[in-house]
Amino acid sequence: PDPGGKKSKKKEPGASGDRKVEASQEATSLLQWGEEGVVKKSAGDPETSIYKRLGGEEPLEKMVFGVYDLMRVDPELGPFFERFAKTPETLTRLKVRTVDYLNGEWGGRPYEGPNLFESHASMLIDDWLYDGMMHMYHKMLKLLHVDKVLSAEIIASLEKMRPPIVDPGGLLLKEMEKKLAK
Repeated sequence: PDPGGKKSKKKEPGASGDRKVEASQEATSLLQWGEEGVVKKSAGDPETSIYKRLGGEEPLEKMVFGVYDLMRVDPELGPFFERFAKTPETLTRLKVRTVDYLNGEWGGRPYEGPNLFESHASMLIDDWLYDGMMHMYHKMLKLLHVDKVLSAEIIASLEKMRPPIVDPGGLLLKEMEKKLAK
């Protein structure tokens, strides 16, 4: 559902309405992945990782900080985004934690922190907001002149993060509540 009661009329370039996810299997694997409460993750061969091919910490930080800045000033996304970043300090924390997570996800220094579901469960992020964020990643990748092959890999990786962040139908939340009830 659209938390603000209005939807964007324009189709975002990062939209993936035809995406099909095997939700129960995804929920189980995501919950198991973060069962310890703290995720320690570093992905891929450091020599061929997205992190290394992107250029390391500085370009990653420019990309993430730029995406958050674009979302915050966007006339449609901005009002929704304000729910998550009410102060400059909160915005900075969101940026830094996203860089931390993507570092580990993409082969930089390991990430230590809550899993994606735990970090986003209370935010009520829907597909419309996620599509808007994906649109901003497309924009930043172009602004940073990231080559098309690496850009496509980054977008695909971010798209794989959608299920625990968006949690369509509250499936992950229900699975977590079942586990906690045991």
